[in-house]
Amino acid sequence: MESTASIPPVVKSLHDLIIAWVQHVDHIPRVHKHTLAARATDALLDAQQHILDGRVASKRYESIQMARARMDFARYIWRILVDIRAMPVKKLAHLSRLAVPIDKQLSGWEKSVREQFATSI
Repeated sequence: MESTASIPPVVKSLHDLIIAWVQHVDHIPRVHKHTLAARATDALLDAQQHILDGRVASKRYESIQMARARMDFARYIWRILVDIRAMPVKKLAHLSRLAVPIDKQLSGWEKSVREQFATSI
């Protein structure tokens, strides 16, 4: 396993979000647990995979974009769960607060990649 010093902060932040979400999944009604909740879990895990894949320079920008798309999809599912009253608004607010630093870190990483690309041309 890698030392924590070599793990990007966005990986740790998303790990914390995944843990918070998975701990809440037990409170989702069974009828939605294996459909919507499972899709949200998969989206978060996919986002983490894209972030980890993005450490390879050849596909960094695409990986960041895919991670952002998967995060957006998880948020969309959470909104549906709130709308159908399968998840409390307070939980959505908590998960959203955990997602903010991830969005900022991905935006910063994306900007850095674009700048590197611009200077290499």
